[in-house]
Formats: sequence, structure tokens, C-alpha cells
Amino acid sequence: LMTKQVKQKLYEYKNINNIVIVTALNYGHDIHDQINIQSRNQFSEENIINNLNLIKNFCDQFDIPIDILSSENIDYDFSYLSCAKHLIISNSGFSKLAKKINKILQPRINKINVNKKKFLNLIIFLELSINH
Repeated sequence: LMTKQVKQKLYEYKNINNIVIVTALNYGHDIHDQINIQSRNQFSEENIINNLNLIKNFCDQFDIPIDILSSENIDYDFSYLSCAKHLIISNSGFSKLAKKINKILQPRINKINVNKKKFLNLIIFLELSINH
């Protein structure tokens, strides 16, 4: 899922003391929806379990505290991504926009967050929307 990027970032910035994964489990259509029976983004208990296992397996690869952020307020999640000191994104339009805003805000983030331990984390946006 992004393991190589995360390991590189942790190697490059030794002062990172935790990882925050910002994520959402996105499902388009109910599995019983006959019109979209072939949809790859159907909601089912099996898909939830599979996606949560993907996150768990990803987290198990790192020996550093990891927090999961998945709020009901997408604006909060977007703001969190936009203000991250270190950010790794997926390939979605949402995360690409957050990265653009993050680059614009980075000079201010660097100025405000100097030596504040709270901000020595790595923010990762994981978008899980594919059935397994």
C-alpha cells in the first residue's frame, strides 16, 4: 500500500515519532443493487473486513505508533492533510488537491511548527474503495 514511500520518509526524517493514517472506507453501491451488480465498490461486510485487514497489515510493518483518523467531517480530514508537516498521498483527486494546498501552506507550517513535537508525525492518506 505505500510501504516503500513510508519507509523512505521515516529514513529521511529520523525525528518523525508517529504516523497518522487519514482514511475512509468508500463504497458506491449496495451489494443488493441489481442495476450495479458488477460495481467494484459495493458495500458488504466482507469488503469492510478485507479493507480493515489491509490497514492492519500495513500498520504491522512499522515499529512506530500509528493513529487512524477517519472522521465524519471530511473538511476536518482535508484540513488535517493540508496542514501536515510530512504528507504521503494516494492517487485520488481528493489527496492530490490536499497535496497542492499542503505545498502552498508548507512555508507557514514550517514557520509555525519549529521544534513542536506534536507535529513530528507522518500523515498518510489511504483511500480504500476497491473490493477484494
